[in-house]
Amino acid sequence: MKRFILILLLTLFTCAVTALAQDDDPALIGGDLGVYSRYVWRGMIFDEKSVLQPDIWMSVHGVSMCFWGNMSLTDNDDEFEGQFNEWDVYITFPLKTFGPVSLSGELDYLSFPSPSWTAGAGTAELAGHANLDVIGSPTMSLFWDVWQFHGLYGRLNLSQALDFTAGVMDISGDLGWGNDKHNVQSGVQDAGGLLDLQLNVEFTFNVKERIDITPGMHFSTILQQNIADAYDADDIAPTSLFFSLNAALAVAQ
Repeated sequence: MKRFILILLLTLFTCAVTALAQDDDPALIGGDLGVYSRYVWRGMIFDEKSVLQPDIWMSVHGVSMCFWGNMSLTDNDDEFEGQFNEWDVYITFPLKTFGPVSLSGELDYLSFPSPSWTAGAGTAELAGHANLDVIGSPTMSLFWDVWQFHGLYGRLNLSQALDFTAGVMDISGDLGWGNDKHNVQSGVQDAGGLLDLQLNVEFTFNVKERIDITPGMHFSTILQQNIADAYDADDIAPTSLFFSLNAALAVAQ
C-alpha cells in the first residue's frame, strides 16, 4: 500500500509538472539540509535531542512536491542508527484567487518505518489553506487525516519578512487547535482543544549563488493541559526553546 501511494503521488506530480511546464516558465529544483536541536511537530515533541531533516523539492507554476526526512543524531538504542525514522511526501497546489485572498490545497503522505524498513505506520492528510495578502500575511489552514487517525488540525499562521542589507529576517507564529482524534498522536486520550503555540525568528543570507544559509530560533509550548501534564509526568518540558541551521540550494531547470 505504501509503495502504491508513493507511486501514485509521483505519477500525479509528474503529469502535473509536464502539463504545466509547456511554456517558458522553468521548473525550480532544490534541496535543504537542516539541523534542529529538537524535533517538535505541532507542539508535540518527537525527539528531545538534535535531528537531521533534509529534503528535496520541485516546483513549477505554484505546484510543488517535496520529499522530507527526519533522522535522530543522538539515538541511544541504535534502532535507527544511520536510518531515517520518518519520511514524508508533500504536494501543494494553487486553487483560486479572490482579490487579496488566495486558496491552495495540499496532499501529505507521512511514513514512520520500522528499523528494518519492512513494516511501520503511515498516514495521509488533506489540507486547505486560505491566505490574505496584507501585512502579517495571515493564513488559515485545516488538515484532515484521511487514513490512520481521521483527526482535524486547524492552524493560524502570521508571518512577516524584513529586508536588511545582509539578508532577510522572517518572523512567524503558529497557533494550533486539534480535536481528540488528532491530538491522540501525543499519546494522550481525550485531549482535544487548543494544542500549541510556536514563534519563530529566522535570518536568511546568501553565501554563494543559489545557496542560502538560515539560522533560526524557535519557541514552542503545549497549550492543551492534559498533554502538558502528561509531558511533565514523563519529565519532558512542554515548553521549549530550540534552534536550527539550514542550508538551501535552488536551481532553475
